[in-house]
Formats: sequence, C-alpha cells, structure tokens
Amino acid sequence: MLAESLLAGRSRPGGPGPSDWYLPPSYGAAETGSAIAPHRASRTATPALLASQRADGGWPRIPDEPYSSPTATGLALTALTASGLGPQDTAVAHGLR
Repeated sequence: MLAESLLAGRSRPGGPGPSDWYLPPSYGAAETGSAIAPHRASRTATPALLASQRADGGWPRIPDEPYSSPTATGLALTALTASGLGPQDTAVAHGLR
C-alpha cells in the first residue's frame, strides 16, 4: 500500500510520472502503470500517450522527434495495456502493426 501510494503520487494529470533515467514519457508510464495497475493513477498517462501516438502507430523517444522508436512504442503499449486498453482498442491495434 505504501509503494502504491508513492508511485501514484508521482503520476501527474495529463501525463506519466517522470522517469529518472530514460527519456521517453512512455517509460515512466509503463513502469509505474505496470506496478500499480489497476489503480486509477495507472490511467493518468493514457490521454497523453494516445495524443502522442504517430500516424505510423508508434511513439517517439522524445517529443518532436521525427521518427518513432521501437523501444518507446513497446513501453507505450505496455502502459496502455496496464491502463486497461487491449488489442481490440484502436491505438493498441495500430501500435502492434
């Protein structure tokens, strides 16, 4: 319960909690979300992740990067599935292609 509260407290509205060592916002969302799912805080990053998905289905390492990163994409998909989305959801299905 203490760890859940600590991790939930690191989440912020509209985006994931900060990552201490890896740039993509999806990293903090994936690690925190996986640890505290199905806690509501695991879903706070979902809107920001959905908004940052690229037309090719992937996610960038950092905002405004001109290409999608396989690692950032995998982390974003991990965070989205921890938040309750699944392969039937459009964003997840597009990211898996």
